[in-house]
Amino acid sequence: MKTETLLFDWKIEFPEELSLLTNEEGLVVLLSPTQTYGDFQPLVLELTDSEVRCITKPYFLQELEISVDKVITVTASGFFHSVRGNIDGAVGTE
Repeated sequence: MKTETLLFDWKIEFPEELSLLTNEEGLVVLLSPTQTYGDFQPLVLELTDSEVRCITKPYFLQELEISVDKVITVTASGFFHSVRGNIDGAVGTE
């Protein structure tokens, strides 16, 4: 798991397979750069000083936990971790 500090003193913990994008307006995006299965679905959150709003929920998300101490924890589904797409398009497990 990676941990990054975001705007408004929020922290986010997320799987290392995901990429994090943020902007100065409080938008946070987590996406899989390799495992889209032809369907690009990022997790998009909107942050303020006192709340987190979930804009989109992707297929790979198993759990999104938001604690009172401003920590967001993202857990990917087991399927996301176990299946990898190969270059030739075949799907296999690690």
